[in-house]
Amino acid sequence: MEAVLLKKWESLASRFQELTDQLMDSSVVSQPNLLHKLSKERTDLEPAAKLFELYQDYAKQVEDAMQILADPSSGGELHKLAAEERSKLERQQAEVEEQVREFLIPKTREMRRA
Repeated sequence: MEAVLLKKWESLASRFQELTDQLMDSSVVSQPNLLHKLSKERTDLEPAAKLFELYQDYAKQVEDAMQILADPSSGGELHKLAAEERSKLERQQAEVEEQVREFLIPKTREMRRA
């Protein structure tokens, strides 16, 4: 994934977490208009944020598989399993990237027009 899109995706996930934290704040709960506004924004960001969490999980698992592959003390069977797992995870990451593009690219184009 392009670095610009990955950075935007990370920002969306970060904003989602900020909104989640704000919505638990009693000062926000006592302001219905603000509560509604923040809830709507959080709802809009939730799909992309959840995909980012899944993407990060896959990335961590790929990293773990790479460590097994880099370890010469791992047996041949373990290497084979790790290579298969890495390949599967990388395909899953690519699928998640495709899913999230619908959230990232239109917003990026709108920002360019502004």
